[in-house]
Amino acid sequence: MKSSKHNLTPKDIQDALDGKLSAERKEELDEYALEALRGIEYINSPGDIREMSESSYKKFQKLRKKRKNFGLATLVKAAILLIGLFFVGNLFLGGKKQKNYVADYAAEVPCAHPLCDTRATPITGIKQYNPLLKKAFKQFQDGNYGNASTFFAQYLNVNKNAPTNITFYYSIALMKSEKPEKAIHAFESLLYPTPRIFPPQQDYANWYLSLCYLDTQQEQKAIPLLVELAKSKNDFKSDARQLLYDLDYYKL
Repeated sequence: MKSSKHNLTPKDIQDALDGKLSAERKEELDEYALEALRGIEYINSPGDIREMSESSYKKFQKLRKKRKNFGLATLVKAAILLIGLFFVGNLFLGGKKQKNYVADYAAEVPCAHPLCDTRATPITGIKQYNPLLKKAFKQFQDGNYGNASTFFAQYLNVNKNAPTNITFYYSIALMKSEKPEKAIHAFESLLYPTPRIFPPQQDYANWYLSLCYLDTQQEQKAIPLLVELAKSKNDFKSDARQLLYDLDYYKL
């Protein structure tokens, strides 16, 4: 080690494990990251890096439990590998990517409202619809969900007794514009305490709500919805079963 400030201390080890290592201290320990970088040519893939990081972490945790039987030098060697791989993993991989369930399982969303109709012959009575609603569904059909949610919100603010299917599409627009918390509130208003939409829409609402729960780390709320979808006849049965399997839930 080149100087005293590069000496890795037990506090550094604990701070690294707790995610509290300061930016200044990280710079001082940068030589360890550089040593790890020199070995990158021997690593075959990003998956190998993650596997090595996880393995190193587990081994080091075991060392910590037995630290009375090991000298500081042994702990330092273990921590160097752990911290070095941590830096490498973040540098090359940007950290562990958070799964986006809405993006993966709701890439395309259907629209059965008359204002989404694309037939050449206009539907009778289409002119009676509110201009805000027309704008909302036009943006929805074009995939501009952020704009659609804005127009839906404006319409619902001045039409308190609007049909519940408008709130349904508003909920989807929120979900697709990456506003899962607001989408959750909107979907829940349609489903609880008693459903206010027809059964086919209930399946869609339950499915989309479960995805929003997962994207906001609320697995315990998502699982009951997925279980019901996996047990009943609907368009999401297969995907619901797969998600439950991915979540290590097998009680079907």
